[in-house]
Amino acid sequence: MIRSIIRRLRTGSAGITPDAGLDRLTGLASRKRFLAQLNRVCEAESGQAADVALIVLDIADFHRIDITYGEAAGDRL
Repeated sequence: MIRSIIRRLRTGSAGITPDAGLDRLTGLASRKRFLAQLNRVCEAESGQAADVALIVLDIADFHRIDITYGEAAGDRL
């Protein structure tokens, strides 16, 4: 089930232009787009017997990490 969710999240973002919910710096889905897509996938997978966990980190003032430890450290994080 987890592989199916990951595959759907990956294929769901194929062909999306940057102005359609992608972060211009990272190329990743914006939080709003990610949550909407995750909700669609979870609804499609409902009824499947599996345990799933998702951890989302939202680091406030992330720029302080770049300033303190350098942009390379922030990128690795």
